[in-house]
Order: sequence, then structure tokens, then C-alpha cells
Amino acid sequence: MSKKLNIIEAMKMPIGTEFEVKPSIGNCSCPNLFLKDGKGEGVLVSVFGHSIIATQSILEATFIPIEKPVSFMEAVAKAKTNRFRIEHELLPKTKLGHTLRSTIYTLINHLDLSNDEIVDVILNSKCYIEESEADSDE
Repeated sequence: MSKKLNIIEAMKMPIGTEFEVKPSIGNCSCPNLFLKDGKGEGVLVSVFGHSIIATQSILEATFIPIEKPVSFMEAVAKAKTNRFRIEHELLPKTKLGHTLRSTIYTLINHLDLSNDEIVDVILNSKCYIEESEADSDE
């Protein structure tokens, strides 16, 4: 997920979302900002815990959400509405997100993995959920 968001879009992201910030002017002294719960509201806070002052550079900055890996089971739980990318040393590298159905099909039918290796992939992989509105099964 390398979405580029403006400050309004960034404020609508879930609480706890971390961002790489590319200011419109100069350098940013706090490269990672995240949304934090401020009495039920999302507020931008630096990694040092300080509230962000809304300078012109920050107001016009580009906010890029930082991907956080989740377990295979969490990806499965969210698979109805999202695609996910799975990373493991036994799997080929890909930047594409897949549906749960296509992922399971590939693990079973297209990769030369033993049962133990499939279990290892499920237990020890890193998954990245790709945000989307609705995906159809492949």
C-alpha cells in the first residue's frame, strides 16, 4: 500500500496509522507521524509524542501510510473485503495482492511445498492487507 494522501485523507485513516511524511517545503523534523486517539478523535502526533503544528508545509504535505504486517489468520479474517499480500522465504516475491481463494489455491496446487512447508507458511508468514472496497473471488 503506497497510497499518497493529503492531510484530510490522512486524518480519516484508522487510529494508530503511521505515515511517512513528505512536506511540501523543506525537510520534516519528524519523519513518521501517526494518528492517536485524542478523546475519540484522530490527531496527528510525531513519533516523539508531540502534537503537530499545522504549518503550511504540513498542511500541503504528502502522507504515505506505512505498511504493518499482520498474521495469516488476521489476513484471513479480513479476506472477505480485502486482498492481501503474503511474504515468506518459501514463496516467490510479489507486490500484488490476492484473494484468500487464489492464495490457498496457489499454495496447494502451484507451489511444490510439502504439508509441513504449507503449515510453516501459514504460521510464520507476514501478510499485508490491501485496502479495497470490494473484491471478487478469482
